[in-house]
Amino acid sequence: MRFSAKELLVCFVAVCAVHGSADAQNDPVVFVHGLRQNGSSWNGLTNDLAQMNPIDPFKVYMESFEPYSDQANTLASYLSSVGAYNWPAISHSNGGVVVREYVRTRSDPLINRHLSLGTPHLGAPLAANLYLGVVHTWAANVGWDILAAPLFY
Repeated sequence: MRFSAKELLVCFVAVCAVHGSADAQNDPVVFVHGLRQNGSSWNGLTNDLAQMNPIDPFKVYMESFEPYSDQANTLASYLSSVGAYNWPAISHSNGGVVVREYVRTRSDPLINRHLSLGTPHLGAPLAANLYLGVVHTWAANVGWDILAAPLFY
């Protein structure tokens, strides 16, 4: 997973906002990965952020093809096992949907702030087109978009 300078800046600002006081030390932050990724996908970003801020990154490892309810339960188990309480979360893609499902289904969630990057909160275009029965049209348009991209720079 690669992040742009803009995304890194957004994460930096978000992590800065987590601190309750100027002398905060190693504030925990939960990082939830996206589809077809794992917790180590965050290594580069968390290392950079930890050098700039006193954070203690906690990276969750989940099976991203499991139902969202199962992933939310995995997140809940992980948060309970590490003693989380009112921690912020930063998520990417599928991880944002998982965090949202976790918070939605818990009466007292252990996450109190959430920044999601590239999360399909309104659903994925493929799923919507499958539901509408026009996936063939959508797929053809995607194919033409790829072919129309410049081949030389």
